[in-house]
Order: sequence, then structure tokens, then C-alpha cells
Amino acid sequence: MRLPALLVAVFLWAVPAVWAQTVAAPDPLAPVRSMGKPPVWKPFVGGYYGLDRSDEETRSGGAAFAGLYKDLLPSIVGVGASGEAYLGGYSGLAGVNGGVRALAELRGLFLKAGLDYDFQHEDASFILSFTVPLRRGGILGHGTHLRVDWLPGRGNSWNFGLQIPLEPHMGKTRPRDTEVDMPRARKPPPRAPIDPAVVAAMREVRASARGIAVLSTAFWSDDKSDRVKSLERTRQQILEFKRRIAQTGADRPKGVSMESEVRILHDRLDLAFGLAAGAREAEARSEGSPIAKAAREVVLDEVLYPYNRLFGQYKRPEELWGLVAKARERFVARLDAAGAAGARRAAVLDVFEDYLAVLEETRAWWVERLEADSRLAWLPFQLVLRPEQHDTQRELDAIVARAQGTPLVGGNTVHYGLGQQFQVELRRTIRAAEDYHVLWLHDYDGVDGAGNPDVIGYFISVGGYLEALTRRVREFDRTGKLPVYMILVDLNYWEANRGRLYTDVLQDPLEARARLPGLDQPENRRLQEGIERAQRELREAVAASKRLQEEAGRRGPGWLRKYVSVHLSVMNPADVSYRTSRLIGYLPIAPDNMVRDHRKIAFFDLTELDPGKGQALFGGVGVGEQYATATWEDRAVRLAGPAAVTLKDAARRYLQANGFPDADIPLPLQPLPKPLDYDEQVKALEARGWTATAMQVHNDRGFARKDASVASAVLYTLMPPGSLIVVPDSIWTHELWAAHLVGAALRGCRVYVIAPAAPNAPSAGFPQLSRTREIFSRFLEIQKILGPEIEARGGRLHAGLYTRRAGVDDVRAKLAEMRGTFERYPFLKEDFPFPEGFYGRIGEGEERLAAAGYTPPEELPEDARARAPKLHRKTQLFVTGQALDALVRDPRMQEVIANQVAFIAQEGVAFDPEGMAKADADLQPLFAPYLEAFRDLPPDARERAVLYMTVGSLNKDARGMMTDGESLQVTAGPWAIWAISDMWMLTGSTTWLESEEELDRLLPPYSQWQRRVARWIRKVI
Repeated sequence: MRLPALLVAVFLWAVPAVWAQTVAAPDPLAPVRSMGKPPVWKPFVGGYYGLDRSDEETRSGGAAFAGLYKDLLPSIVGVGASGEAYLGGYSGLAGVNGGVRALAELRGLFLKAGLDYDFQHEDASFILSFTVPLRRGGILGHGTHLRVDWLPGRGNSWNFGLQIPLEPHMGKTRPRDTEVDMPRARKPPPRAPIDPAVVAAMREVRASARGIAVLSTAFWSDDKSDRVKSLERTRQQILEFKRRIAQTGADRPKGVSMESEVRILHDRLDLAFGLAAGAREAEARSEGSPIAKAAREVVLDEVLYPYNRLFGQYKRPEELWGLVAKARERFVARLDAAGAAGARRAAVLDVFEDYLAVLEETRAWWVERLEADSRLAWLPFQLVLRPEQHDTQRELDAIVARAQGTPLVGGNTVHYGLGQQFQVELRRTIRAAEDYHVLWLHDYDGVDGAGNPDVIGYFISVGGYLEALTRRVREFDRTGKLPVYMILVDLNYWEANRGRLYTDVLQDPLEARARLPGLDQPENRRLQEGIERAQRELREAVAASKRLQEEAGRRGPGWLRKYVSVHLSVMNPADVSYRTSRLIGYLPIAPDNMVRDHRKIAFFDLTELDPGKGQALFGGVGVGEQYATATWEDRAVRLAGPAAVTLKDAARRYLQANGFPDADIPLPLQPLPKPLDYDEQVKALEARGWTATAMQVHNDRGFARKDASVASAVLYTLMPPGSLIVVPDSIWTHELWAAHLVGAALRGCRVYVIAPAAPNAPSAGFPQLSRTREIFSRFLEIQKILGPEIEARGGRLHAGLYTRRAGVDDVRAKLAEMRGTFERYPFLKEDFPFPEGFYGRIGEGEERLAAAGYTPPEELPEDARARAPKLHRKTQLFVTGQALDALVRDPRMQEVIANQVAFIAQEGVAFDPEGMAKADADLQPLFAPYLEAFRDLPPDARERAVLYMTVGSLNKDARGMMTDGESLQVTAGPWAIWAISDMWMLTGSTTWLESEEELDRLLPPYSQWQRRVARWIRKVI
């Protein structure tokens, strides 16, 4: 027994040294730490206590084992094979017992099975193993699993032990805790009876609070019954809602609306506080108003902001009492400061506590309605804000900023462009970087849809990284540094699309050898030769650099390979030791592997020392041909200024979430103190014309903060009545976003929602399209049944399907589609009220192009497989109606739009003959008249104007809202005008649904089993 026990002890106590980290000194020439790529062969070790029952006598013993595992499918699936060897002994048997095993593994189900060959007995037996982590991250951390082996062919022998993976990041890349801690406090005891008049006022406060919650998120989802029955049930629910909001009364002469409920709630709250303070009913409102104002301020600061900031996260405990206790303490302090005393003080405090109880009741109702999923609960800000407190740009900017913690700041430039331009902008930023460059994305393609080398992956790898490295190496003798190039790519698509074909070379460009597929084809050989040529030029530059060679002599030969490199981190590696019921409630062992990072960002040289240095790109595309062809409808923005600098913070959080200790964060991403003249630097940027107000916010991956979702919810629920809201998205699988948008329409906003028709969907699996169809069928029913009520409140709701047939580069076809659409749907002209003569210019432009023999330029890469245009946009426009009316009637704005169309017709979509966008295309002169038009608005119209444009990766799905990493770049104020003309054109490429038959034709219904499956897994698609 001593030998196996000793072996087990060695493995269990010595293995943690594998993960020990060495903190490097802050040497600017030291290679940065990166995660690299996951190993193909994944080692593991372990030990066990065994019961050998192969003979009549049961013998106890044990062994240590070591093995290698290889995935046979993408590693997030967890299907693979392993081999292992073991060495140990059993009591009563002389010598050492050893053997080998060959196993097939289903890591997602904790199982592996195969053959065990025992050398001592010269016997092969079936073995079934069960490996379970018992807690998130492993029973002892580091991804360790409890392991139980069963060998039925050896008399039902058993082994019990631990299995320890030796991959360095196991047990470090996800949080152990899946919930965020809320402040805790006891529920307040029942209050003493209060004045009946106060009770009556608070009863109406309660009723209006519930009405506000219902009206802010009005949507009726499908159920698991038959599609036709489910839809009929929805119709009846909408009709019942219609009857309820039609009820009139003295306080609701036009029926129930957000306006009426907000007005009543705040009026009765003023009344209740006034009565509690001792005022007569006639004066109670005026005397209670300042008290109620103070109460609302306290509740806003101590309850609504802290609670809504956790939107998208699980909360523990799921109640408001801890926040309520803080609010009560602060309100008591305000009463004391005001000199309130005696019975009246107690009565006022009773009203305040009842107000807080209303909020808790509203929250509890929400969570119950959401089937106990507290992540989605949202307390409408109308519970504490009057309409005049969120109807200007300044007020809404402040609310958006405080709600999620990132401020909207001035001193920026924002350039808005087609998604196809992202690739060349990316190449430009790589070549422009002097200090560092970060590419943070979900997809870096090695092959295209046909299995050939991806030409965009080649372009970025060779024309971007290798050429930039070569140029900077040639400058090293003068500069003494190379920019730090970092790629943070999510595992999923990088692995599935064989991104390693290019990133292996980028990681080790001095030694690695490219191995592209399909070299029997001339085009593929050309790409292979291009990589080899670029590597050869880089090696020659390194050999010619005296200073680099001197450093290599001092630091050792391995330093050069690590320093002259693109530092690759394949993020969120597969780790089945992280399991939870928080992803799919009906599957309590679901692995976190399904949680991905979906962001698409590039940035370089951003620093707290200089807000004008560096730039950032945000968009919806990765590195790959599929994102650069004429059939990919997407958008991107380029951001420069202080709003971009906080990307460093987001990148640090991402690295820390993947196991990086603070000391290992690359030096360029370390935080720096802002200089004393930072504000003066920002003012100097503004004087140069950098006047955009902007921010960028993120949903951190997994169970962390969801700032992008919070910002979206604020805009959906608080844009003033009369505003236009246009929301296109490629994926609509969760009803909460739909509910917020219907609530906006009921509040008086004009809401346009757009999804792709089936042929135009980039994610065309039945789970995604089945859920999209269910949601859009409900949009259509709401549009038909509640249309009169919505319009009576000044709103409008239209659901459309993107049905474009021509590519983004075919201007003539685009104009033809727009002309037909605007003629068919006159309401578009009402909500985009350009003069009728301007609409006439659409047909004129089409005719002129036809007369000139126009054909689309053949510059864009071709699709590997023929396909219809794909709507992949996640851009959004929010603009108040008065501002929009004035802007679109300005001749300068009309001329800019005409110039944009002419520019694209003449230049293509800014692409050069090599198939990539021109880096020098300057759209700023095109945009300048927009700012002039806004500047010349009447002062009152300019003061009341509210505009937002958002671009990023956040879809209308549960994953984007609550689990995946996402980004949202928000532009506020006049620079958001970028999106007006673009959204107007998009509405002209959309079929606006008018009947269920039209929906059936464009987005056909799915079978019952497909509907049920899609509904069952809707939170993870």
C-alpha cells in the first residue's frame, strides 16, 4: 500500500505548482503574457483509491495515472478521445500494478468509456468513468474532477479519485459565483394604521405603479401549445389589454396610458406626503410636493439606479429590502435636517416606507411574471421621474450614464461607415499603431465557406500584421521598440473556421510555416507564396537590425521569437468544470462553454495621457470573407477621443476574467493617471472640431455586469413621446426587448422594428428563425389590434422584414427598391418627412444611372457560396420628432444624402481593385453639413432635440442581453445624425408586414416540434 499511497500524495500535493505564475518586471522589451492557443493534446494526471474485486478476495490499493485527451469535435462540445497510463499496487499482490486505457469521452455528460488493459494480469476489460467537478471550477480548483471508474469485467471493481487537467488556464477563466450580492436587511415590520385619506392616495399610487410596469413592457409571448392555438391565445390577451386601457374615468378621460399613470402616481404621491405632513387637502399637493421630490431623489439614487444597474444579472437575495434600508436612512437624515419632528415626522416616514413597499411589490410582480428569472426585472424610471425630467439631451445623457456607470463625454469624433470598410480600417489601424494594437473579436477565419484559404484573413494577416511588423522592425534601430500587437479572439469560431492557419504564423512569424489548404489551385498557391514572402522579408529585417540582434544576444535566442510576434490569446477556452443551472434552468449541469464573447472591436494607442491619441473601431463583423462581400449588410464606426480611452478598462476586465492576475496585464493596457491638463486637452480637441458626445459600454462575458443592456433599456423606456426609434437586428429571439419597444410605442414613440426575411437571415437555423417568427407574429397582432390606441397616444408600431435582393454595392437596384417601398407605404414618408420633391429624386437618380449604363463595380470579394443579402446590422436610431422634422426639411441634409448616393455610385463602397476598402476615403466633408443643419435649428428646437445612434454587437437575443460578451458604441447629440439617412434607406429595403399571409411567405412557419425546441432553448440561442 505504501507505493500507491505515495504516488497519489505526490500528484495531489505537487501538481498545484503547475499553475504557479512568475511576475515579470516592467521591462518594455519583455514579451507580453498571452494565453496562446489551446493545445491540441490536453494532458491530465490524477490518482485514485481502488477496490479490486476480480478475485474472490476484494483487495484495496491505488494508483496514479497520466493521460492525453484530444477533441474530435469543436472543444466547446466536449466530444473526444483519450489515452492514459496508470501505475500503482494492491494489497496482497506482489509487484507494481500498471496498465493503459483507451477511452471515448463525452465531457458534457461527465462520461468516458473504453478499454483498460492490465499489464500484471494481461487482461483487457471494459471501463466506464464518471468525472464530475462537484463545484464550479473544480473540486479543488484548477478544473479538478472527482473521478469514479467502474470495471464490470473485473468483478465490478471500482476506483475513486481525482483527475487534474494540466492545461494552464483550467479553473481560472470563469467566475465561481453566478450571482451578484445585493445589500441585505430585514423586511420592515408592519406599519401602524395611517390616515384613511393617505391610504386612499397610496392605493392609487400602487395601481398606477403597476400600470406603469405593464405599459412599459407590453408583450404577449407564445406558449408551447399548437402554433394556431398559441396565436389565438395571444389575440385574446391583446384584446383584453385593449379593453383595459380603453377604460376611462375622471383621471383618465382618454383611457389608460403611460401619461395618465405617471401623472396620477406623482400627483397622489404629492398628495399623500402633504396630508401626512398635516396639510389640508386643498393645500396638500403643494405642501407635499417638495417632500415627494426629496423622496423621489432618494429612491432614484438608492433604489432604482443600484437595482437597474444589475439588469441582466442574477441577484442574491432577490429583494429590495437592503436598498430600501439605505434609502430610509438617507430620507430620515433629510427629515432631521429639515427639522421635522413628532407625529407628523412619523406619518411622513410611513408614507415614504409605503412608497418603498410599492417598489418592492412592483419588483416581485415582475419577477413572478418572468418565471422567477430576476435577471430581466427592470423598475421603470417613471416610478420616480416626471416626464419633464427626461425630455432633453442633457437629462437623458445623465440618466444613461448614471444607470450603468460610464459617462457620455465630449471631445470625440465618430465616423460611421459600411461594415465592408471595417476590414481596411482594421488594416489601417494595425499599420498606424506606434505603441500597441488590440484586435478583440469573435471570428478570425482561416478558411471560407468552401474550405479554401480565406482571402480577408490573408489580407489582415499579411497586409496588416506581417507588413506592419516588418516596417516597425526596420525602424527599431531608431525607435528602440515595436508596437505590442495583441489578438483576443473567442475560441468558438476561431476553432470552427480554422483560424489557426493564419494565427499560428502570426504568433511565431520568424519560425512557423504556413500550411494553407488546396495548394493545387493557383489562387491558393499565390496566398501561400505571399505569406512565405512576407515572412522572408520580416526575417531579413530582423537579421539587418543591429539593435535587435544586440538585444537578442543579451536576452537569449528565444527572446526574438517571443518579441517579434503578434501576441495571440484564444479566450474563453473550453472548461467543463464550470457547470450551472443558471444558464438553462431545466438542465442543471449545463457547462459555461456555451457562453461566448461576441464583441468586434479594434483599438490602438489609446492612453489616459493624451485623449486625442489612438482610435477604436466598433462593428458587427469579424475577419473573414463572409463579412466583406456585397451580400453582408452591416455597419461600423470609428471613434477617437476620451470616450474611446475606457476601452483599456474593458480589455483589462476581459483578461482578468480569463485568469490574468493584475501583474500580468500587458503594460499598454495598465491604467495610468490622467495628467493635470487632461481637461484642457479635451477642450483643445473640441476646438479642433472634435465635438461628438459619445461612450462605449459592454456586457462583460458570463455572469458579470451588463452595461450595454442597461443603456439599451434606458433608451427604449425613456425616449420622449413623438420620438422615432428604428431597430434593425439579425436575431430576435427574446421577447423582453420586444416588450420594451411595444411599451415605447404605447408611450407615443414611432417604433420601427426590422428582422431579416428567411433568405436574408445570416443565422438561418430553425431555432433562431422560429423564435423570430413567433415574436414578429406578435408584433403584427399588436400592430393590428392596438394600432388605433397606439396612434391615439401619438405613437406608431411597424414590423418589417428585410427583403433586399441586390448587393450593398448596387446603387441603381437600391434606389429602385426604395422608390417602390416609399410608394407602397406612405407612413414612411410621414415619419421621414422629406419634401415630396426629394422623394421624387429617388426615381430620377435611378433613371440617370440606367441611362449612363451603370453597373455595380466588381471590386468586392465574391461569396464562396451564392446567397441573398444578409441583414446583420445591430445599429439603432433614436431621435425626437421635432428635431427630425426640422432636419430632414433642411436642403443641406437632403444634398448630403444625394452626395452620399453619388459617392457610392462613383467610388463603389469605397473599395479598391484589391477587393478592400480604401483607407483614405474621407467622409468628414460629407458629414459637415449635418452639423451645420443642427446648429441652425431654432434655439428651442435645438434645446429639445434628443438624438442617439448605437452601433455594436448586441443582438435582440437572451444571450446578448444576459450572458455573452457584447459591446455598444453610443453617440449622443448631433453626431448621431450620421444614422438618419442610413436608417431611412434601410426602411426602403424592407417589406412592412400587413398580414399574416405576408409573414408566412417571407418567414414561413415551422413545425410544432421545431417551435417547441426553439422555445425550450430560447435563452441560449
